Amino acid sequence: LGDYYLYSSRFAESTAAYLQYQELLPNDEHSYNKLGLAYMASLKFDNAILAFRKSLQINPQYFQASDNLRVALNKNKK
Repeated sequence: LGDYYLYSSRFAESTAAYLQYQELLPNDEHSYNKLGLAYMASLKFDNAILAFRKSLQINPQYFQASDNLRVALNKNKK
């Protein structure tokens, strides 16, 4: 559901869906990566960075979160 909202540019709803995802699976790195994508789409780069870092804290080898973190850090500088 979060993906549907994200790709439909319904960012507040996607964020809420991903937060619910985290409640169900609090140690799932994918939920934090998805949340970071929703925050980044909403131009909330500080929140996105925190979410991507949490994803990497759970799984340091998760390359998608690492790449997304790099993008968010770069966009946050602008």
